[in-house]
Amino acid sequence: MLFKKDELKLLWPFYLCYLLFGLSAVITPFMVIYFQKLGFSYLQLAFITVSTGLGIFLFEIPTGVVADSFSRKLSVLIGYFITGVAVFCVPFFTNFYILLILLFVAGIGMSFVSGAEEAWVIDNLNTYGRKDLQHEFFVKLQVCVGLGFITFKGYLGF
Repeated sequence: MLFKKDELKLLWPFYLCYLLFGLSAVITPFMVIYFQKLGFSYLQLAFITVSTGLGIFLFEIPTGVVADSFSRKLSVLIGYFITGVAVFCVPFFTNFYILLILLFVAGIGMSFVSGAEEAWVIDNLNTYGRKDLQHEFFVKLQVCVGLGFITFKGYLGF
């Protein structure tokens, strides 16, 4: 059987989230092409790319404190909101510095999610007395990401 009893009932939102993450994972090359079309140099592209990672790196610990002190669920929801708004705004701006800031902010949003999402799942499974699903979850989240990535690549004809 593909799923254990009540596994989908408890974990479907997380599986769906990871599937969507896999679908969106191939956006980076298209962002590079988009920024090149805007006339950015390779150095500017490098700064934009690094800004996201820098936002994650600098805010990983402070946002982890939010998850541990308040709620992992709250941290994840805040992270998705910040990342979503920042990435949504990208096509509306052509100024290098604004885009640099937007992608730095997206990195901050990602740091709210990093680690908190998996911890939220484990907390939920422990609350429902389903520790037996922990290993299943970590295996299947990788399957969902991979399936999303493969599906998107197949859609594009790669």
